Amino acid sequence: MPAKDGKSRKQIFLPNCIDDYVEPYSPVRVIDLFVDTLDLKALGFKRAVPASTGRPSYAPGDLLKLYIYGYMNKMRSSRRLMTECRRNMEVMFLLNELTPDFRTISDFRKDNPEPIREVFREFTKFCSDHGLYKKELIAIDGTKVRAQNAGDKCYNKDILLKKLERIETATDAGSHLICEYEVTSGSNDLGNLTFMAESAKTALGEESIAVVADKGYDSRDDILDAIMHGVTPDVAMKHDKDERLYNLPYEYADVTDAEKNSVETGNIMKCLKAGVLPNCLDERTVSVEVQRIADIACFTRIDEKQVRCPMGKTLRFVKRRRGRQTIFRSYEACRTCDNRCKASANAKEVCFADGVKHVPVRMYGDRRKTKNHLPSDYVPPPNSRAL
Repeated sequence: MPAKDGKSRKQIFLPNCIDDYVEPYSPVRVIDLFVDTLDLKALGFKRAVPASTGRPSYAPGDLLKLYIYGYMNKMRSSRRLMTECRRNMEVMFLLNELTPDFRTISDFRKDNPEPIREVFREFTKFCSDHGLYKKELIAIDGTKVRAQNAGDKCYNKDILLKKLERIETATDAGSHLICEYEVTSGSNDLGNLTFMAESAKTALGEESIAVVADKGYDSRDDILDAIMHGVTPDVAMKHDKDERLYNLPYEYADVTDAEKNSVETGNIMKCLKAGVLPNCLDERTVSVEVQRIADIACFTRIDEKQVRCPMGKTLRFVKRRRGRQTIFRSYEACRTCDNRCKASANAKEVCFADGVKHVPVRMYGDRRKTKNHLPSDYVPPPNSRAL
């Protein structure tokens, strides 16, 4: 059997318009309609209103369509986009067969960074208005990107360290749509959780959201700050094993329904200190337990280098003071402890004088969790008191 024959390149066929070569449900039609609905002047695009004199310029709407198409198809190079304008039927459809050169494409991106960012926010709003975001859970993560530049503009190591950029991305877990992004100069993710969660809340028009993130975001201060802003964070644990515990000073307060339903930082803090979980936080991830003064326990010296705390954890030798006193401490033990033996959340330092085996301490919390109680035959030295 002979091979199939194609059509002659010189034969004229109908239909002969570009629109007929683009599928009815092609994404390029969405790009075309979306950009046509934008008020480019209000968004701040340069040359949105053409000048009355001079040579005609390319409309920013056409260049924006080309930019979005390149973003969707992983084409970042201005020269690559210029080439697509001359051979890609979908790009010809978007630009009505306009063929801007790479300098025009590059200058458009360089001259309109903030307007392009506003377009992203407009698209997020468009998707939200049409119910494309589930708004049940937001996933936050980061990615490192490398710049593309000419050989004569390569940077040395010191300049690269200063100019290293990092893109933080917030994605809706239900639809997998990106709802917010940010470019930072940080070399890791620490400290970016609250900022990205707040930006996602604004973009989605929500007062409170739940977010997930990997252990790169495991900053205790940042996670607590996120909770205070009505964000329920589920961050993979880098240091803690089973749960992440915070010790807040208890303050009695009559919490009203309005304060419990509020997402203001002051009201959230008031609820948590009073032992009440605000409605904006998910009780499956965040819980509140009121701990009050329960009992007198003790620190017990094991040997010259180790001390056992009331919760059964080990504190180690830190230093020797004048007057024959030895200091013991453990940041890890205090950070993961689910009871308290001091008012603040800082690591406890315990001082043992020579010849002293037990040092009493007043515990804050459930007595049933205490493992190292004060011996019944303990006789306190003169002028001693519980820590």
